[in-house]
Amino acid sequence: MSLTHVSDFFYPQVALLTLWYNKLIKITFKNMAEQQLIDYIKKAREAGQADDQTRNLLLKNGWTTAEVSEAFTSLNQPAQPAQPQVIIQPKIEAKPQVQAVKAQPQVQVKPQFPIQTQKPQDNMSKTKTGSHLGLKLLMVAVIIIVLGGVVFAVGKYINVPWNPFRPKPETVISNMIKNMTDLKSSHTAAKLEISAVDNKNNKSQGKLTLDTNSEVDLIDANNLKSDGNFTINLTVPGNSSPYISCSATAVVVDGVVYIKFTNIVLPDEFSHYMGIDISKLKGNWFAFDQSSAGLLSQAGVIPPGISVDTKQASTLSTQIKNLILAENIFSVTKQLEDQTIGGQDAYHYAAVIKIASVKDLVNKIIALSAAQNANTDTSLIQAVMGAYIDVLGDTNIEMWIGKKDYMLYQYNLDKIVDLSKMAGGAKTTIEIKSNGTNSNFDKPISVSKPKSQKIEDFIAPLIKNQQITSDLSQIGKYAQTLFSSSKSYQSFCIKGLLNGYLKGSGKELVGLNNDIISQGAGKPACFSSAKNVCVSTKLSDGTYMCVGINNALGSVQCASAQTVCK
Repeated sequence: MSLTHVSDFFYPQVALLTLWYNKLIKITFKNMAEQQLIDYIKKAREAGQADDQTRNLLLKNGWTTAEVSEAFTSLNQPAQPAQPQVIIQPKIEAKPQVQAVKAQPQVQVKPQFPIQTQKPQDNMSKTKTGSHLGLKLLMVAVIIIVLGGVVFAVGKYINVPWNPFRPKPETVISNMIKNMTDLKSSHTAAKLEISAVDNKNNKSQGKLTLDTNSEVDLIDANNLKSDGNFTINLTVPGNSSPYISCSATAVVVDGVVYIKFTNIVLPDEFSHYMGIDISKLKGNWFAFDQSSAGLLSQAGVIPPGISVDTKQASTLSTQIKNLILAENIFSVTKQLEDQTIGGQDAYHYAAVIKIASVKDLVNKIIALSAAQNANTDTSLIQAVMGAYIDVLGDTNIEMWIGKKDYMLYQYNLDKIVDLSKMAGGAKTTIEIKSNGTNSNFDKPISVSKPKSQKIEDFIAPLIKNQQITSDLSQIGKYAQTLFSSSKSYQSFCIKGLLNGYLKGSGKELVGLNNDIISQGAGKPACFSSAKNVCVSTKLSDGTYMCVGINNALGSVQCASAQTVCK
């Protein structure tokens, strides 16, 4: 709503209040009141108010029909040519000076006829002039107070950028950062989309999307609670369906992360990871705690240093919040039209995320995280992150911040990055889009523990099988080396077992034999001839793994050198 529109909208109401006040003193200010009646009617017409409506409002507020009709008649009369000025000497009754001060009802002075009075009346005129000035000032003060209230109300609930009561954007954003970092619980729905385009032919190289919908509760610092779900999709050119897709539900309670994969789509080359059939993870709840992280890290399934210690995470989170508060990473570029988001009136800003401040903030966060793990080398991480941040540059962001609580209710980010500008970067341009909405601020959530099994209990047997597979593959390589040098497998096995006395590799074969047994499998059976070889072991579940000529792996039991491992 523009300033002109606001003025037109509120003028009849404010002017009506003024006219009501003048009605109380209209005997003294009759000439002023008549002119203000005419001014009011003019302004009401300019604001689009019908004459009938104006007439009714005036009559309801105490003006007589004659007074209103006279004002309309005067306003509607065409302009008259200038007439010679007529001086009228009003009849003054010969009475003592004291009584002359009292205004007589029958004496009315019209503004278009200047008045000449006798000298004895000069004192009375001065008295009236002083009274007029004081009442005028009082009336102006009343109007200013009323208009001030209107401006405040309009500025708070209607988008009026010129409102002096409106807080500065920098103040709003500063309050938002503080309130969001102090937040104890909330619900967030967010989407991240990354698209890649080849700079040479301007063709798509694929798109990665991440959708999340979650709620977090930090009210108890020692018991982080969370509940939500996420979906990851990777599409590549030429395929309408996702090349990789994964959907999961995750719960955090009592220091344990529970996760269930509801959908997993992988290409064949990624369907097994370290001997683990990824598809078997689907549809089951798995518990992952600090001990799980340690065991899986030792097995090489996950990188070292991953922690699910919620107490440690809470401390680190507080330290990061303090860093964010200290860094001024936003710069407002434009104040946009206010909007309503999730039922909340919100300020709407276009801002820039200053990359220099972000880089400094990220380096400090990396240093804090490294302090939790003394074995982490931060120099390489900071160098890599710094290179990406430099290429990213300043980033535009839209923000919707609540007027009442200064919370971030919505954000929208869009950034195009040319990776070829980074040293060694691909000749690719990526577009990053991210948007999200927040709600349910500081409302506690309820999370229940799902019935689950420890993730390591499920993966451990698969990890063991992976190690056995690796050992058999190594045995097959030694067999191929022997055949390449002697053109025969004959000496590779002895009495149905691996030949630990074999020149050049006997010691290694003994070590592989013992490692397979340590994984819970049976002693490897070995059969060889000039042209064939087959080595197999029985697994703890009763099934078999084998390796044959050309290092072929399979799942059959070797009964002779002629057994084909498949």
